[in-house]
Amino acid sequence: MTLILVGQSELWDKLQLQAYAAIKQRLIYSVSFHIWTVLR
Repeated sequence: MTLILVGQSELWDKLQLQAYAAIKQRLIYSVSFHIWTVLR
């Protein structure tokens, strides 16, 4: 079974909880994008 989790940064925080440890152990890829704000 393949499961794709897509979410905001809060999703990663949620995966740190013990209740989600089994899911976190099965992660193959973790990608995060950081948006940079250009100040003028």
